[in-house]
Amino acid sequence: MPEFGVGIGDVQWVVTTYLVAMGVVIPATAYLADNFGTKRIFLAGVILFTLPPPLAVCSASPVHWCCWPRMPSKSDIRRTAGDQFHVYG
Repeated sequence: MPEFGVGIGDVQWVVTTYLVAMGVVIPATAYLADNFGTKRIFLAGVILFTLPPPLAVCSASPVHWCCWPRMPSKSDIRRTAGDQFHVYG
């Protein structure tokens, strides 16, 4: 993987970690869905996914405000990717 500047060992480590994580999360999610219901588990996941960014903005440190995730604008995409994505406008 010379085009990314990483060795095969690094790639294997990342893939193995991902597969182990999925091997733990998928059965655990199935167990929770069986016991609590899929709707409750889905809503809990949505809440846990959307709650941290607003809490970071409400924190006392303004440094966290800079970490607010945002959608890249067209100019950001053009600047980083050039004409690869053909963004016009």
